[in-house]
Amino acid sequence: EQRHPVQNLLFCRDQQIVTAKGLIIARLASPQREPETVIMKFCFQKLGLPIVGEIKEPGCLEGGDFIPLGKDLCLIGVCLFALTISLTNRKLA
Repeated sequence: EQRHPVQNLLFCRDQQIVTAKGLIIARLASPQREPETVIMKFCFQKLGLPIVGEIKEPGCLEGGDFIPLGKDLCLIGVCLFALTISLTNRKLA
């Protein structure tokens, strides 16, 4: 049996961001971290927390690169782990 550990799950700010409207599930750049978002999405659903969106391919975003500055403003880092994505969708912000 092959095992796929999720040792990076302890960095629990990476798998999602929180906006004024609810959670957005991230898409992590490293393929081995993909199960983390599945696990966290399951947990949020069980807790009844609103998930208002998910970052889809080709976009990548890790929660550590997201800094909320107010209801209508945030900073997003652009690096190896957060490729340029469009977050201008007002439904998510």
